[in-house]
Amino acid sequence: MESIIAVLQELFKHASEIIVVFGLAFLSVVFKHVQTWWGERPLRCFERGINSNDLVRGLLSELRVLYDADRVSLWQMTNGAHFVSGEGVMRCIITHFVSKVGVTSPSPALPILTTHMLTTLKALQTNKSELFVHATVTDDEFQEAQFVGTGTFGVWAAAVRDPRKNWVGIVAVSWLEHPGTSVDDKHLLTYASQIGEFLTNQS
Repeated sequence: MESIIAVLQELFKHASEIIVVFGLAFLSVVFKHVQTWWGERPLRCFERGINSNDLVRGLLSELRVLYDADRVSLWQMTNGAHFVSGEGVMRCIITHFVSKVGVTSPSPALPILTTHMLTTLKALQTNKSELFVHATVTDDEFQEAQFVGTGTFGVWAAAVRDPRKNWVGIVAVSWLEHPGTSVDDKHLLTYASQIGEFLTNQS
């Protein structure tokens, strides 16, 4: 009996040390699992990005078929810096596109300062959609990107907005020649809305 009591007393004496040892071992296991999960996170995000971008491209492809267009592109707004005044440096850059078989892809474009595309932005701020034609290109870099060196006749554009109606991008449907038939903007506006909701849900 005395030997059992002695053993128990010894255990109680070192109980705190035993708890610390087991606690550290447990934390070490948890840390390794968290480290592994965090290290694989960029890979998971990369694959999710592939899938979500493919879905956006699918929506653009459906829109192109509905209008029998030669190209459809998505331009997104980005704010990567600020002027010294504190105002955001807003830019617009092409992020997704689809082209009809045999039609060249749009040239890789650098981000366009929104201050260089005010004609386009004011038109889409006033109207739900706007048709721009090559013959009336203004000093607007967005329109220049659509027409200069692309052989494009006309571009029908609409603002892409999130569910709160914040402006997040522009979807542009373009033809190399006159479409030949009268078209309305029903599908354009519907898909612009769908793309806006989808982009917001991915963020």
